[in-house]
Amino acid sequence: METVNLSIQDMHCGGCVARVTAALKGVAGVKGEEVAVGSARVLIDPKKTSAAALVGVVEGIGFKAAAGIGSVPSEEMSSALPKSTTRAE
Repeated sequence: METVNLSIQDMHCGGCVARVTAALKGVAGVKGEEVAVGSARVLIDPKKTSAAALVGVVEGIGFKAAAGIGSVPSEEMSSALPKSTTRAE
């Protein structure tokens, strides 16, 4: 597993957070996400998706995004995310 940190511009409210969350949940290979105004932390299976794909999805719904990749063990990321956002595929 790999953690992708997204910096997201033009997010202003909870509605924006909900739109980004929904878009990320629709990406194959996304195992969990934590979205806040201006940022997201996403746990991915790098065999199924990439940081560039996540940026494309976020930009596709009207926000500007940039990605950085962090190395967080999957157990740590899973325990840090709310239970409702961590899922198996």
